[in-house]
This record gives sequence, structure tokens and C-alpha cells, in this order.
Amino acid sequence: MRWLVASIWLVGCDQTWGLVHVGDPPIDGPLECPAKYDLRIGASSYWRSDLEVRWDTAEQQCEMDRMGIARATHLVVLTDETERLGLYSLLEGRGVTKNVWIGFSDRRTENAFVWVTNEPVGAPPNKQTPPWAPAQPDNQAGNQDCVRLEPPNGSDPSLLDDVECIATFQFVCECDDWMPAPANF
Repeated sequence: MRWLVASIWLVGCDQTWGLVHVGDPPIDGPLECPAKYDLRIGASSYWRSDLEVRWDTAEQQCEMDRMGIARATHLVVLTDETERLGLYSLLEGRGVTKNVWIGFSDRRTENAFVWVTNEPVGAPPNKQTPPWAPAQPDNQAGNQDCVRLEPPNGSDPSLLDDVECIATFQFVCECDDWMPAPANF
């Protein structure tokens, strides 16, 4: 019985004595994007990982960043030349010297490249430079289905190249309002 009286008494303590909770302020809602997404172009935020992983692992890592935020996360989708060149410039400014995965592939249907979201494919036809490196995509050996962005010190800086999805590269995630579309990959 004493514990019941004590519990009832403690429940009203804060109101009786004007006690205030000390600690983190309440969050009004989910964050827009994770704090590490500190590169920005327009309404999108980006983050580059130093990890070198396979394409599907990169996409999974990006999607895991969605926990607790209001927007979607996925491998980067380059909807036009402005975004491709802008992101490349930001990465170059950060000293990136390695290839990075982007969310573009023809894993489902050969030569039908799609983004990891349902965003329209704004990239020009295959083998058009830019954004593709010369003679790309070439599907060498019949199994190059995932796309990387070439680094500043690469043979074709800022251009796209199709490679085997099991290759390991760093990757760039994007935080925006487009949910990943697993049927695309």
C-alpha cells in the first residue's frame, strides 16, 4: 500500500513543486535529413561514404539512413547535367580521388538503365558523351550492370561508366523526397 501512495504522490510532484525535466529538448518531428548529409544542391542533400562496397550493399547502406527522418535516402540519382556537374564539383572540392557508385543500373533489363527511385531517366542515350564516358556503356563481358561516377584523377573525370556490380567503390547517398523503388534493382 505504501508503494501505491508513494507512486501517486510522485506522479504529481512535478506539478506540485514546479519541477521541470532537464535534458534534451523534445523534437517537434523527424529530421529532414541525417546531419552527415552536408553536401547540398537545390532541395537534395548528399553524403559520400569512405567505405568501398558492392553496389547493392551501397544502396542498402543509403536506405538505412532513412531511419528516423522525414525524407527518403538512396544511392544518388543524377536527374540532369546540372546535378551531375554540381555534385562532381562538390566531391572534387572535398578531395575525392576514387570512383563512387551512383543509383543507376540496368540490372533488370539490359540497356534499359533506371534509377533506384522512380524518377525519370534524364540521362542521354547510351554512348552519348557527356554524361557517359566514351564508348560507354559497353557491358564488357556481358555483366556490367551498375554505374559509377569517375573521379577527378580518373581516365574520364565526371563521366559515367558501367561496371560489374560486384566491384567495390565508395558511394554517394542522396536525401530527398523520392523513395527507393526495389523493383528497379
